[in-house]
Amino acid sequence: MPTNGSDPKCAACGDSPPRPTLICGDCDEGVDINGEDTFTPYCTAECRGRDVPIHQKGCDQANRRKHIYRTGKVLKLVFNQFRELSFDLKIAEVQKRGDVVLMYEGEYDDSDFIFFELPSEFALSDEDERKISSYQAATDVWMYFCNFCKKLLCDVSSKIEEVDIYIEPSMYKVQRIDTDGNPYPGVPAHNVLAAETKDGDAFVFDVAGAQFGQHDAVLPLQAFTDKYDTPVISRINEFGTGASRTVELLQWYLATEGKDRRAPILQAHMAKAFDDFVTAWEGSRQIRVREIASAKFPRFVKLVLDFLNAGRRGTLEGMAVLDEHKEILENGNARVDVRSLIQKLDRVQPINGDSMIILNNSDERSAPVLWQKLYGSQLAGGGDLAMPVRRVEGDGISPPDLVRSNGKGQSDERVIELPEATDMSPEVEEEDDFQDSNAA
Repeated sequence: MPTNGSDPKCAACGDSPPRPTLICGDCDEGVDINGEDTFTPYCTAECRGRDVPIHQKGCDQANRRKHIYRTGKVLKLVFNQFRELSFDLKIAEVQKRGDVVLMYEGEYDDSDFIFFELPSEFALSDEDERKISSYQAATDVWMYFCNFCKKLLCDVSSKIEEVDIYIEPSMYKVQRIDTDGNPYPGVPAHNVLAAETKDGDAFVFDVAGAQFGQHDAVLPLQAFTDKYDTPVISRINEFGTGASRTVELLQWYLATEGKDRRAPILQAHMAKAFDDFVTAWEGSRQIRVREIASAKFPRFVKLVLDFLNAGRRGTLEGMAVLDEHKEILENGNARVDVRSLIQKLDRVQPINGDSMIILNNSDERSAPVLWQKLYGSQLAGGGDLAMPVRRVEGDGISPPDLVRSNGKGQSDERVIELPEATDMSPEVEEEDDFQDSNAA
């Protein structure tokens, strides 16, 4: 079995092995459940050979855990790069209040492009920059990079789910201030990806957690619940739900008045260009992206650097759609048939049937205090509780519905409209970015 510490013992005979110590070379880069390095020492090659039947399962598990943590790093680097290229807020000023970043939105005018530079002139730390870039962008990864996630995780996971959780607004470590000086209300929702490995380990990919001061790309399930003080789970979606609704959501958003919807449309084109790039990169490099996370560390670093730098150019190819709409470039508020931009996106088939599970506190063991404060009094008074559920109605375009739930998993046929959503939602050069296996 793997052992660490200053006095490791041979996994086969239990004696202290000589130094330098012989270890299993198949899992020499393996990690434990928390992402910490682990190794399996032996006295001799004979001990190692004798231990193979016993060690094999643990060897495979350590490597799958390594794969999970490295996948989290790659996803977060891709997410950070995408946000850098498609940041759609105009920030005029940034201030700090304790560990909270205050970003003051600037006045928009006709000369503005669709995207803006991340506010780099305010001498922010890397963590503070990530708080800003991740602001209300948690859905980007699962909506825009579903195929990429699937490719990275297909060899090691037995189940993947998109999970929506309730977040106390007070947990936000970034505050958006409107041009009138008033803060935008914090949206009490966050989205993560939950994956169960073939070994039964449960992990949570929290790629956009920086906005809540959570900077780890991936966490074991228990560590994740501890970080968020046992969050209330509002719904669990089948993996692919977000991606299957990209076009439908864009068309729904387009029907609402008063907001510029060009940014999410162009982001979707850039994400499509990224998907095309992934396929081309795999062909030109003669390697599958899922093999990146399993490579020995020096090769892992080189592959990721190559992938990101090439991927940056590939993602920007998504802006080529603007060549047919020059007025967007020349005039930020020019009229343009954005429906035609949407129609240029490949339509993704919706997931058939309901893909959301209605949850209640007793089933999910979510925070009882939060549950009681938010929902308990309403349910105790005999009232109904609005809970989201996904419905697929052919190919028609309609917003998500809300069914009424009594908190016991039962619902009736009364439906209300979902309110308008508030969120549609670096080039890496240094190997130092890879030294910490989990905090990209």
